[in-house]
Amino acid sequence: MSTPADPAGAISAIGDPARRARAAKAAAEDASRLYGELYRKAVKALVEAHGGNRSKAARELGISSQRVGQILGEDDASPSTAGATYGEPALYFGDEDAADAALRDWALANQELIDRRDPLVRGARMAGLSPRQIRELTDLPLETIERLVAGDIAVAVEVELEVWEAAVEHFADLADAAATHEAAYAYRSTGRALAGAIGMVVDESGRAPALDPAMSGPQWEALSPQAKAELAMTLPVGGDVPETSGEHTLLSWDAWAALYCAQLERGTDADTGPMAEAMRHCAAILRHIRIHAALPQEKG
Repeated sequence: MSTPADPAGAISAIGDPARRARAAKAAAEDASRLYGELYRKAVKALVEAHGGNRSKAARELGISSQRVGQILGEDDASPSTAGATYGEPALYFGDEDAADAALRDWALANQELIDRRDPLVRGARMAGLSPRQIRELTDLPLETIERLVAGDIAVAVEVELEVWEAAVEHFADLADAAATHEAAYAYRSTGRALAGAIGMVVDESGRAPALDPAMSGPQWEALSPQAKAELAMTLPVGGDVPETSGEHTLLSWDAWAALYCAQLERGTDADTGPMAEAMRHCAAILRHIRIHAALPQEKG
């Protein structure tokens, strides 16, 4: 079987669009048959080179042994033509544990999207978007949107950085005062996560590190702003900004707090242990800050 020296040029030269379209379709089918047959012969030669072992040939090609049989026309499920189009390949997993882990990762990522979706939809509705507008932008059913915004909605307010910084210190205080290691861990990890979200430097205790003595006193006050900045850059910090995911750094502080609240509460379920109680307490504190722009006045 042969092809013209310049089939594309010959087809493009046809003046009538309908004839040109039919010719192009016929040429595509011919090419598919031609290269499909070449592919089949190459696969057959590879199998023969491996002594008839389909599995070895399949591994070399990166396809399944069953697919090799289909290409050679030896399996019942062989395609109607040798040049049949493949479907999207399945992901490769080395074993069942890897597949299980991947599905669990997907489920966690999907749940995080839902955790972010709910306050986003409520906020959009309170900002004035209609349920139909939200549906067009999210593909959510109207029933879901109405469920998410049913009843009274507490609207988040703008919170100053100083309040979030005070909350980091507050969580460190709660961790120090906690009666159990589990509760202390919940408070300290929440404080460090919040510090990472707002870009706050904290030490191992979860608090802002103490200022270097050189950054206080009469000599410090006598320095110009530029000199203060240059000196501050040379002094040891005594802490760091806790790491957070790249995606979380793109969230606003309020969006991060909303997501973290949902994750804290979802992680507790019906658990009544000390860590679960502390996690629910952390969520309540963050929610109070989002609504009132201030720390809750908690009893000692």
